[in-house]
Amino acid sequence: MKTLINTFLKSQGRMNRLPYFLCNIALWLVAVVFIMLFYVLMLAGGAVGSSVMVIIGFALLIAAVLVFIYSNFMLDIKRFHDMSISTKNALIILISLITLRIVTVVFAFMSIPLMVSFFSVISFISGLIIGLWLLFFRGTVGPNKYGLDPLLPMIKKPIDMIYKPEGEKKKSSKKKVAKKK
Repeated sequence: MKTLINTFLKSQGRMNRLPYFLCNIALWLVAVVFIMLFYVLMLAGGAVGSSVMVIIGFALLIAAVLVFIYSNFMLDIKRFHDMSISTKNALIILISLITLRIVTVVFAFMSIPLMVSFFSVISFISGLIIGLWLLFFRGTVGPNKYGLDPLLPMIKKPIDMIYKPEGEKKKSSKKKVAKKK
């Protein structure tokens, strides 16, 4: 449980590409489950004529969306940390994406279709570029101010299996010589 909380609800540390991708898939699957639950509650509430079920479904949907957005921010920030980008700069990037989406909605309410189309395209392209950047660019090699390289244990272990430092080879050969005597 503590690992889940640290992974999805805290911004400390670094996250490499594969865990970032897998955590995002898990987050989207949970979001789909909540959307289906919302849809079932809305249908059931509408069929029965119960506004309470509709309100509960809507409240669940809003809570799920807020948790999803927050968790997604935390994953993105950890990924930015892996690339040695500070939380402040990561938030500037992420908030600018949200601002583009809000401007799109404002123009939609103002019924200005050309501006809605323009900001929708800009928002989509910028979000896609940042998403691909987070997904495919390697983080900082070695430790940085946000923690150790998450790939270091995976890289170090196979290398240690293939190559043993000189000191270890001498120790093992001395033991063999001692056993022969």
